[in-house]
Amino acid sequence: MNQHPPDSAAVLRTELAAGEAASVAHRAPRTQARRRRLWPGVAVAAVVAVVVAGGGAALVMASSGDEAPAQPVAVAQWPARGPLAGDTALVDRAKLAWANASPAGAPGSEAAVLYAGPLGRQAGQNVTLVVLRRDDAAGRTSLGFMTTPSTTGAPDTATLMVRAQVAVSTSGPAPAAYGFVVSRSAPGAPGSWAVALAAPGMPTARFGTSVVEHGIAGTAAPSLDGLLTVDLPPQAAAWNTGLAFGDRGERGIASLVAAAGDPATRTVTATPRLDGTFTVTGAADAQPGDLLTLHDGLIGVVTTGGATAGAGTDLTTLRTSGLSSRTATADRPVGLAAGPGRLSTVTAGPGVLHEGDRIVAGGFPGTAALINLGTVHLTPDGTWILRRDVWFPVTPTRATLIRHP
Repeated sequence: MNQHPPDSAAVLRTELAAGEAASVAHRAPRTQARRRRLWPGVAVAAVVAVVVAGGGAALVMASSGDEAPAQPVAVAQWPARGPLAGDTALVDRAKLAWANASPAGAPGSEAAVLYAGPLGRQAGQNVTLVVLRRDDAAGRTSLGFMTTPSTTGAPDTATLMVRAQVAVSTSGPAPAAYGFVVSRSAPGAPGSWAVALAAPGMPTARFGTSVVEHGIAGTAAPSLDGLLTVDLPPQAAAWNTGLAFGDRGERGIASLVAAAGDPATRTVTATPRLDGTFTVTGAADAQPGDLLTLHDGLIGVVTTGGATAGAGTDLTTLRTSGLSSRTATADRPVGLAAGPGRLSTVTAGPGVLHEGDRIVAGGFPGTAALINLGTVHLTPDGTWILRRDVWFPVTPTRATLIRHP
């Protein structure tokens, strides 16, 4: 991903058009002393595993190790795996569930099973998973993740539902894994969780989410069947969670999507403009209020929809998405207003804001998932300003578009 951390729009414009200057968003160095982010593509000296219990998170350190090099093969070459892959009745029910869920996208080929077996115990629930691959009539490949209903008892393998669908891109390197993130958990299970199926032969991987204060990540070695799962804090969602393989993520990253019923996401291309806004392509149905994000946080809000949409960086437009802003740690509400240049000012009640506090946005129906916005800093005149929490791209970059609530 091609990104650059602008301290002002002058930096961005210098990158884009030698010598031109304007203001896009103020960017200050992140407060690494308060939170060290672990996310795909960033080198780390150790791996952090997460255990979520009672609303808290415990960190467990483990050596990253030296795995043998591995490069993922295209998903069309993946074999059928899992202890239930030979259960034709189960697989046939999964095929029927997928076909019934998307009749408009009639398959051009018979669906092939990639995995069938227990998902294990996620967020307190027992689930059986079936992963299928198929091509449509136009030759486009997609994966379907079908699960049994969540239960605390034995899974009901007679009933399957589509939990997520992933479109397989033909451009760029093959992903090392495909999977989904659940942010709208079952009743009584407050956390989020993720599952991914890895390409054969991949080494140890790291799940990471950028939305919690200490960059919590989960570590998992793919099983013989290639299945990876992790419990995540409730703030986690598809747009702020990643999975990378190898010590520095150099051996491939995963394609993770939102689970069915969660706020819908899709992969788009964000192209920066000279005026500090973005052109968004890849989602023909983009509409005003949709959110444009990178792993570390929000970069824009869609202002004009269509096949070639436009997104601005003005955070006051968040209200068109129905989201509210708050402090990440204390969960206290704050207000955002236009400040000098293209900066945003932050207002709150007495004693709410402290230097370096992180500000997030939330309010998606049925989920506690959040989006990072930035950190607050006090100016000499007593004004709190928001410094953005993301490295803005200076070239066309893959981003995530979240459908507004």
